[in-house]
Amino acid sequence: MRFFILPLVLSTLITFVVMRLFDVSRLWQRHASPAHPQALHHAPTPRIGSIGIGLAALAGWLQVHVGLQSSHGPITWVTLGVMLAASVGLVEDLSNRVSVGMRLVVVALAACAVIPAEGLLLQRTDMPWLDALLAWSPALAIALTVFTITGITNAFNIIDGLNGLASACAMIILVGLGYAGYLVNDLWLAAMAVVAIGAIAGFFVWNFPGGFIFLGDGGAYLCGFVVATLSLLLIGRNPGEISPLYPLLLCIYPVAETIFSIYRRGLKRRPVSKPDRGHLHSLLFRRIDARLTRRLGLRQRRNSGTAPYLWALCLGSAVPAVMFYQHFWALAVSIVVFVLIYLDLYRRIVQFKTPRWL
Repeated sequence: MRFFILPLVLSTLITFVVMRLFDVSRLWQRHASPAHPQALHHAPTPRIGSIGIGLAALAGWLQVHVGLQSSHGPITWVTLGVMLAASVGLVEDLSNRVSVGMRLVVVALAACAVIPAEGLLLQRTDMPWLDALLAWSPALAIALTVFTITGITNAFNIIDGLNGLASACAMIILVGLGYAGYLVNDLWLAAMAVVAIGAIAGFFVWNFPGGFIFLGDGGAYLCGFVVATLSLLLIGRNPGEISPLYPLLLCIYPVAETIFSIYRRGLKRRPVSKPDRGHLHSLLFRRIDARLTRRLGLRQRRNSGTAPYLWALCLGSAVPAVMFYQHFWALAVSIVVFVLIYLDLYRRIVQFKTPRWL
């Protein structure tokens, strides 16, 4: 609890200050225009939630470094990578001039920067043929590690489309990572996760349900990069105690959304990097919004009413992950089941056969 309070308070206060500065200055007034296909808001809204989260996380991780003498980890490397990835997103949020390709390159460089961290290199998957390849080729292990971190980081940017969606999913996943760290006595990793949860929670109180501030690319990259690095460290620092599929199942919702978005856009021969309204959260929002309009006569979009359904989807993968954190095949089956549920739900919404409980 001691590592949770400081980042929570700091993030809450700093985010409030950032919002007030946005109100009185045009300097930072860059926001997703309603003309953009993925936008679900109308009023100008700051997209710089990464500032409060990042500064609070830095203070919290410093507290971990000073206060947790019994357990240490590569805090310098993790902090360096997280801040580099968040910075390129923040520059885009402030300028709206950084291309998707450039952002991905910088995130990949940030992933390369954390490679020296002990235990972070992905060398174990519990699939013998792949483990043999990774042991034979260190270059392949590095490439797979960079790909994994970059992919998960970008996945959180993909699902950042509703008030509280990406931030709540990040907190759910970090709870799973921190709990597993506690179970295997990796107290440093558990404390790092708790700090990140507190920093994100301080932002969350302003983002949900009111939507007074958004994560922006910087905030989404920060959340995704923290999740990715702690996931790899959990596996690497605790060999044989945590299945490599455990963090994958925790992250399966943003990962599935990203992979399916690439497939969907490729099928339609559209640029993979071009945003659209085909994401699950966008479709679900339009269905729920239409029902509320018909039943209650609401004219203003209720963005926040959709996110809890997707929190439940994320929890639906986190619960079996925690239950079977050591069991490869149980986790593998759970991943397959989740993907099938995701695809079926997507198909039903597209075909206007949305389940009655939505």
